[in-house]
This record gives sequence, C-alpha cells and structure tokens, in this order.
Amino acid sequence: MKRMFIDKETGKVVAVRGSSIRVYMPKELIDLLSRYDLEVEKLYGDYRMSEYRATSPRLIVVAKKR
Repeated sequence: MKRMFIDKETGKVVAVRGSSIRVYMPKELIDLLSRYDLEVEKLYGDYRMSEYRATSPRLIVVAKKR
C-alpha cells in the first residue's frame, strides 16, 4: 500500500509512505515463532481475548521464550 500526504493549501505531495501486509495462517505463525525459540501459549481472535476461530477478525498470538 502506498499513502501520499498532500498539503491542502499548495496541493503538493509532502510525504509518501509505503507499507505491506503479509497474512499468516496460525500454523505458519506457530512454526515461524518456534524457529526463534518462542512457544505459543494462546491464540485469541480479537482484542476482547475471545477464542480464535477461522472466522475471527484477527489473530493475536501470546508466546514466550523457551
């Protein structure tokens, strides 16, 4: 994604910022964290700490160093 910030008065671009998003499946994240000696303790599906499900709006991972 690329975001351009434009000065309202001059109409000139004052900044450009880019970002990218990578979507991981839970298994992929667990494997990736494991490679760095992190053990997944819990998966949550939202900021209210609801149980993670495939239909959850997000994936929040709680992990600890082994």
